[in-house]
Amino acid sequence: MKNSNRYKDIFSSKEQMSRSDVEKYGEQDSTFSKNSLEQKEMHDSFEQDAIEGWDLVSYDTTVISTMKSKIFNKSSFSWLTAISSLVIGALLVLGYQLITHEGNLEITPQIVMQNNDTPLLADEKINIESTEVIIPVEIEKMIETIKAEQIIPEVIIETFVKKEEFEIEFPALEPIRVPAVVHTPVTPIIDKIDAKEIYLNDLKLIDYRAYRNDPFIETEQLILTGTSADKEDKTSESFEYDWKNVQIPYIQYLDKSVYYFNKRKSKKALARFETIIKSYPLDVNANFYSGVCLYNFGEYTKAISRFETCINSEYRNFDDESIWMKALCLEHLNRTDEAKKLFHLISENKGFYANQAKEKLKSF
Repeated sequence: MKNSNRYKDIFSSKEQMSRSDVEKYGEQDSTFSKNSLEQKEMHDSFEQDAIEGWDLVSYDTTVISTMKSKIFNKSSFSWLTAISSLVIGALLVLGYQLITHEGNLEITPQIVMQNNDTPLLADEKINIESTEVIIPVEIEKMIETIKAEQIIPEVIIETFVKKEEFEIEFPALEPIRVPAVVHTPVTPIIDKIDAKEIYLNDLKLIDYRAYRNDPFIETEQLILTGTSADKEDKTSESFEYDWKNVQIPYIQYLDKSVYYFNKRKSKKALARFETIIKSYPLDVNANFYSGVCLYNFGEYTKAISRFETCINSEYRNFDDESIWMKALCLEHLNRTDEAKKLFHLISENKGFYANQAKEKLKSF
């Protein structure tokens, strides 16, 4: 509050102390005379602090002229220079704040185009992960189902929040006996454990850094490199490109994958989850969220396979969600008997999805 008042004092429109006031104050010998002048001239704390400063130089106001001659030297001072310096300084401070605001932001490389449409490459080298520019043909051909039938990220996030508030314990699900010709039955392992969890982009994930040594994802990057000056001629290209096999830290790759999922860029997200599964076939994170993507594309049979991988995992973090999603897939495939058995099992176990499963059973 004190500093705020000082700002008001500095920029206020009232008349401030003059040189003569300072000199007059310094000439006073008696405390009474000085107090009288203080009451008359010094209207605020800023002027009171200023008079203390003048006391250090024996109230010699000629120092102002000396300071002006040094700071505002006519031969060297330029208002344009001063203003430019202030603007540059402000931009530097703003830039620093933007850089340090979010330490874990991943900056997507960009190619700046010149007037002649020739790429200008920052640092003469840019790495672009393969899924940023190429989506597998099989995924590219997929078409999303109608919005009303999709499981959107907002619903999943809301479910995670509600599940944390749902504190009722219920026994492990019993194996479902189904004919051998159908998919692997849901047989949760009794001694499954709750893995360490993290949240990225508001989505629940298993933190595999606690269970894998230096996990990474093998993928390809498009390397763009500028043509060196000694090799340039009128016919040469301004850049060259090549594909290179790289290893990206698992958590970094996963973070960007769920970012795309959260932004409903399902094809790009699915392509990245598929890349994770190539490195880690039993990865629960990639299997569950790729299963949701496949569900939204109407690829229910493929989605079931992904959810079953989660159900049969050694970790039970996604069991409830995976069993529920498998039941929904069976319903869409018109495998009514199997869907009813699974909805019945969910309702009997009185878990988070119990009431929803009961409503489903009413519709059959």
